[in-house]
Amino acid sequence: MDAQLKAAATMITVVLCLAAALPSIALVRPAAAEVGRVTAQDEQTYYGYIPHNIWRYENKPGVEGEYWINPETVMDHGVLAIVGAHEGTSVSIYTLPDKKLVKSFTVNKMENMLIGLPNGTFFKVVTSMPASVAVLGGAALEAKPMTQYREFGAKMQYGTYSGASFSSFVPSVDGGYVGKEFVFLDVHSTLLKGERGGVGIPPGLPYAVFALEESTVTVWDENGTQAMAPFQLKVNKHKDFAFIPYKVYRLESTGNVMVQTFVVEKPCFIPAAKGTFVGTVFYAAGSVPESGNVPNPLRFFLLSSIDGAKASIYDLDFARKSVEVTVPAGENVSLRTTDSQFMSVESDRPMLIAYRSQPSEGGIAVAGLAAGQTTGIEVYTGGAYIFAYTDTVVTVDDVRTRLGPDEILPVTEGWHRISTDQNIIIEAAHIEPGQGFNAFGQYLPSAQSIGLRYEGLSLKPVVEQTPWLYYGAAAAVVIIVVLAAWSLRRRKP
Repeated sequence: MDAQLKAAATMITVVLCLAAALPSIALVRPAAAEVGRVTAQDEQTYYGYIPHNIWRYENKPGVEGEYWINPETVMDHGVLAIVGAHEGTSVSIYTLPDKKLVKSFTVNKMENMLIGLPNGTFFKVVTSMPASVAVLGGAALEAKPMTQYREFGAKMQYGTYSGASFSSFVPSVDGGYVGKEFVFLDVHSTLLKGERGGVGIPPGLPYAVFALEESTVTVWDENGTQAMAPFQLKVNKHKDFAFIPYKVYRLESTGNVMVQTFVVEKPCFIPAAKGTFVGTVFYAAGSVPESGNVPNPLRFFLLSSIDGAKASIYDLDFARKSVEVTVPAGENVSLRTTDSQFMSVESDRPMLIAYRSQPSEGGIAVAGLAAGQTTGIEVYTGGAYIFAYTDTVVTVDDVRTRLGPDEILPVTEGWHRISTDQNIIIEAAHIEPGQGFNAFGQYLPSAQSIGLRYEGLSLKPVVEQTPWLYYGAAAAVVIIVVLAAWSLRRRKP
């Protein structure tokens, strides 16, 4: 072989080695930037609505075909649970639209206060710094001893009985849904008996922590005792847990995580991993086939996109893609089952994801839009309310509405395009016509926290994609070198 061909062969060898190395080079990612504490205002504002129909319409015992409102399920109030995430947090609770002060008090970290509010109450909670605020109620969710408490605004203590749970994400002590510390009131059914996602759909427990970064997680109870042994989670891994209902717990992590509670019987919206509820990467509990491995047609995820999007759903347990979904612009697509107990969703364009439970089960779900955002949203049966915390212009479909601070805009059932120039909170009721709420609940985001973003967070895909572009580029270089060598050989006298 002449000198030119030897040189060409050497170059080809080098290029081929480089091509083989390119995939690993391409997959090297910069270290995750630190996601600092939120820059939201210290004062936080939370909004919500206590349903007016807190009861259960069901088959009358012993009378086939006759239905009634079970008097044992009739409740005249819902509950606000306020837990301190920081020392010396002042709290004020108001009814709306009259802005009447219900109660003011101070909570320290891990302290909680339970406040009753009458059915049909719109409310506002103002805290001096981020706190854990939940709204809940219904005969199946409240402990039986609660029935003796009728003085609204009194401090209430719960017993240990609870027959229901709700689905919601837990805000961190910084206010957003991503963080390294979470303080919350554990609310779940003692009847689940170790089964996650609802009775009869094992395995697991109602709460789950999702690792966005490699993390060591520790959970403490309200007495300062470790509730479980510390555990480690690799990126995109998870662990489920539950402790004693109506006790306060603090979850600490060395890396950024998200915390969710989920049962298939209750609806919720899924916040995006990089902030707000409109995004491209999500983590959540999935919905697996139920009786007879057949999906329940009345329980499913709804994916909405204004611009249209293609989404891939990944199974976190097995690190594999389970399904792909195309969402047409301005429409919803329903996903009946993910075949995964825990999932991640990656989309090429922003979308909103909601989980819709069976309408007869009844529940509420809370989301929000940040200033300047637009989304499509399917409002459940039962309608929804938009809450503004400052002067805001909200456009629902083609109707622009100016809202002042603490004003409320009702939204009817159906698909709507909603945009806003300021942060807003949206509470949606999901219930069958003629039915009442036997249980409902949500951990509430503050209006200020809705705009938080975690752009510095480097998320790792569940399944690394092979960079075929680099293979192609390397192959092209090899071909060029070979052709050049061949051309030189032909020109040699």
